[in-house]
Amino acid sequence: MKVMDETVWRKKAEAYCARAEHCPAEVEAKLTQWGADAVARTRIMNHLHEEGYVNPLRYSRAFVRDKYRFDRWGRRKIRQALRMKQIEEDVAARAMEEIDETAYRAGLAALLAQKRRSLSSDLSPREEYAKLMRFALSRGFEAEEVARLLTQGGEDRWA
Repeated sequence: MKVMDETVWRKKAEAYCARAEHCPAEVEAKLTQWGADAVARTRIMNHLHEEGYVNPLRYSRAFVRDKYRFDRWGRRKIRQALRMKQIEEDVAARAMEEIDETAYRAGLAALLAQKRRSLSSDLSPREEYAKLMRFALSRGFEAEEVARLLTQGGEDRWA
C-alpha cells in the first residue's frame, strides 16, 4: 500500500469537496479512511474551511432544500438527519429557515392526498386517519400539523 502524506490528502480532500457539497463530518471520515492522522486531519480541515471548500451552513441549507423538495421529508426528520451528520444546532436552525411555511403545508397536504388515494376504500375513517397519521409521522412531519390538516377540511381537503 502506498503511503500518503498531508499534501496528497489535502489535494484529495479538495477534489472531493469540489465535486459535491459535503458536511465536515463526511470529509473528516474520508480523511480517516485515507489514513490521515488526527493532526493532519485538523490542519486539512482548517485549510478546507478557510478556502471555502467546507461550509456547514451552505451544506445544511442545500441539504434542507433537497430533502424537503425532492424527498418530501418533514422538519423533524430533516433536523434529525442534520444531527446525525454532526451539524451544530444553531447552524441547523438557520438552515431550517429555508423552508417556506406555506409551501410546507401545501406539500404535506399533497403528500397526504397522494397517500390517501393509495389506501383501500374499505377502511373505516378511524383506520384511514391512523394510517395517514403514521405515514406523515414517518416522513418527519409534526403530529400537531398533521392532525390539524387531517381534521380541518374534509373530503375536498385531500382531493
